[in-house]
Amino acid sequence: MKIKINILVIILLLLWLIFASILLINNSIELLLCYWSYLLLNCFILLYAKNDIFSPIGLIVLISFYSFGLNMPFFASGQLTQEGLKYNELFTGDSNMGDSTIIIMLIILMIAEISFVFGFFTRLYKFFPIGIILNIKNISNKVNAYYYLILVAIVLLAGIIRINFHLGEAGVQPNFQYAGVMQYICYNGVLVLCLFFLAQGMRQSNIYTILGLIALLGIVLTQVLLSWRGGILHVLIMTFFVFRGNQIQLKEKKFKPFIWLILLTICAPVFIQYGNSIRSEKLGGEKKFAQSASSFIFNVMNRTQGTTRLAVVVNDMQELKMTNDFKFIELYEKGLSTTRYIDLKLYGVLPNQSHSVGTSGLGGPYIACGLLGVFFAFFIFGALYRSSYECLKLGNSKNVFGIVWYSTMSFFLLDTLTENFNLSSVKYIIALSGIMFFLSKLLTKRDSIQNIRFKNA
Repeated sequence: MKIKINILVIILLLLWLIFASILLINNSIELLLCYWSYLLLNCFILLYAKNDIFSPIGLIVLISFYSFGLNMPFFASGQLTQEGLKYNELFTGDSNMGDSTIIIMLIILMIAEISFVFGFFTRLYKFFPIGIILNIKNISNKVNAYYYLILVAIVLLAGIIRINFHLGEAGVQPNFQYAGVMQYICYNGVLVLCLFFLAQGMRQSNIYTILGLIALLGIVLTQVLLSWRGGILHVLIMTFFVFRGNQIQLKEKKFKPFIWLILLTICAPVFIQYGNSIRSEKLGGEKKFAQSASSFIFNVMNRTQGTTRLAVVVNDMQELKMTNDFKFIELYEKGLSTTRYIDLKLYGVLPNQSHSVGTSGLGGPYIACGLLGVFFAFFIFGALYRSSYECLKLGNSKNVFGIVWYSTMSFFLLDTLTENFNLSSVKYIIALSGIMFFLSKLLTKRDSIQNIRFKNA
């Protein structure tokens, strides 16, 4: 008997509930009940994920559990400490995680998940013009050797520009006008091009699949040279969703994504260590990212979780806030984002320093407008992701831009939840929409599916 993957995940969550209860045996009953409520809510939401655990409502459960729910019992029981948050001697925040702090974080997390699901199931998604942006009615161009030569030239040129002008370099603030626009074009635009080649290429032959992965590794290498360690993990996640999207759209065609994903996973430690070496030379710190395989996994998970960031925010606000006196009005008048506000106030980041620790995706809207801000932000998020998913699952199977969009947005959800959700996140979505609209116009044919059927008839 074949077990659906969402049912399997529910069973695993229930088993985790038992293990977490043992960890929390010495904590307050209120915390234990709150954590049970959180896990049971996740199980209930997963029932609606049905056949696709990687649909938006499945993703919000998986990502929230990975970013917050998984490590909370370890922090609460003292198995993990928060010393890693104290980046420098100027840190003045409170990173301790007592029972009351974790209870507030769990309430915020549950409000975010519930509002995301509500937004997903409303008809608000019809107001997002994702299908128009992606030209979903048109047919994607096929890739060939000439396309690939042009793509390689673009990847190299974009890498040279970024390295020479320090675009997106860790710890460096570019001091020329429109640096942000150039970064969007040279990184996000080129990334979308590579994902398009991979998504379309894997429909044609394994050779194009390999060539597409090599182009993506070129972007990863640029990130490494700019002192970023996690570029390979970003590409790994988006590549998975490109393969997954093709499996959804072309059910009759067999894809073997795990072979390529395993190869990328094997490459990951090399790129991460190389990036860490370059980063340590420029910014200081440990030259080795990890001393063993177990410490490597722990360090990756520790750097991709949002619990510690959210704890600092909750402790700074001290008690559960419904609106936080509409703090976003004061921040807007001062020209500060929620992220910048916390960085300056608690982390000792200098005003002219290109560095950020962040608030986590939950902490940003919580600072801006309390629980009301969290509900509103993730309600809109849920509708946006429903619109994105519709373009993937119900859109034109001969257009791969729905796949490319959903793969980038899936990683964006992980990155946003763990690090930051603020005005910059909105700007990113707008910039990505503009890039996608331009490239979808450039790389699709004007003939629609209806025209093809008419010609065949």
